[in-house]
Amino acid sequence: MNAITEPNPTELHATIKLGIDAHAKRLYVARQLDGATPQPVQQLT
Repeated sequence: MNAITEPNPTELHATIKLGIDAHAKRLYVARQLDGATPQPVQQLT
């Protein structure tokens, strides 16, 4: 099971901010919903 709890998919947000750090082998993505604290970084291959 994922340690990060997923938000309610029907919940609407006014602002979604994404931070993307692109490297040759991986992408690192962080998101911030509205004015909340940024969520933990996730790695994508």
